[in-house]
Amino acid sequence: MKKVLIIGASSGIGKELTIQYSQLGFDVIAVARTLEKLKELGSKHISYEYLDVNDLEMAVSTIKN
Repeated sequence: MKKVLIIGASSGIGKELTIQYSQLGFDVIAVARTLEKLKELGSKHISYEYLDVNDLEMAVSTIKN
């Protein structure tokens, strides 16, 4: 299964990419600062996680996992 990480997935282009990739069967890891909006994306192919890219340690840890 192909995986994709989308940063800024809670709105705009990031949200649309999340939806499109999940519909194509990709496992999508959606990250953003607004966890409530990510939860609205609910799909079996979408997992979500809080991420503030201004926190370098958090960003590195999230990407490595």
